[in-house]
Amino acid sequence: MQVDVNRATLFVSIAAYRDPDTRKTVQDLLHKADNPQRIMVGVLSQIDLEAEQHFLVGTSGFVYEKVVDYRDSRGAGWARAKIQQELMGNEQFYLQIDAHSRFDYGWDTKLFTMFSETQDDRAIFSTYPAGFQIGKEELKSQTYTGFICKTFDYAGLPQLVMVPRQLT
Repeated sequence: MQVDVNRATLFVSIAAYRDPDTRKTVQDLLHKADNPQRIMVGVLSQIDLEAEQHFLVGTSGFVYEKVVDYRDSRGAGWARAKIQQELMGNEQFYLQIDAHSRFDYGWDTKLFTMFSETQDDRAIFSTYPAGFQIGKEELKSQTYTGFICKTFDYAGLPQLVMVPRQLT
């Protein structure tokens, strides 16, 4: 499938458990995207409703936030499912991230371009994100391992090839 990087839409899922960095994560992902108007962000903030109101992102524009008391949380899987069921729209792509993440400039276009280059509409990207230091918002340069599925075995399991890549 050829992705039109000028039209693709993306839903970003953030299951935040008592994380004070969620607001900066959302600001960074929208600020550094080439096309923030095509990105919808769904945040499930699991907080202490009395003591952690300052952790909230707020619903506005392209950001939807649902707030639950952290004592009512039933784990990461539950939170991610709740986001998909209650906050996700009809976006073409889905990205799940940690509540404490930072982004490279133009990350959305780079992601759509990589997907398009696979020429496979079932392609899935997964990685351990680049590290950063709170207060120093730039990403640390690192090499990460990419996994490319070249084929599937007789049981339908992916046969992966590892490819080192440098974060630019």
